Amino acid sequence: MKKFALFCALLFALTISVQAQSTAEAQKETATETPKGRGNGGKNKGEMAAQAKNIANELGLSDEQKTKMKTAAATLKGKVQAIRSDNTLAKDLKKTQLQEANAAYDAEVKSFLTTEQFTKWTDIKKERKDKMKTKMKDKKGDKASDDNGQ
Repeated sequence: MKKFALFCALLFALTISVQAQSTAEAQKETATETPKGRGNGGKNKGEMAAQAKNIANELGLSDEQKTKMKTAAATLKGKVQAIRSDNTLAKDLKKTQLQEANAAYDAEVKSFLTTEQFTKWTDIKKERKDKMKTKMKDKKGDKASDDNGQ
């Protein structure tokens, strides 16, 4: 009987140990996944790199322009993250600072693109913004219809 109790205790300890290890691994995997929140539209780094490459090809950017564009985008990303994570700022102040950061980014990009490239770039940005607005509008419409259907 003592052997059986010891066997059960060991089996229980082993089960708990395996369970804890698999839970820790699952949490680690979840923590390393790209969040589908603000900032990257739920896109992973591969998708974003492909998107940047497509824009570079559409605009016909030189290697130097690509480097400058990448630096400007990284600078903007840092500013945006800092503004969004600052919980001491009022919502309207955050909005103003984000608009200023985007305006500074546009000015920097304009400084190294040709007039034709800049025009094409602003057109691409506008198309994407319109597409995002439509997507968000559709999402809100779907949510409203789901709420009404209950």
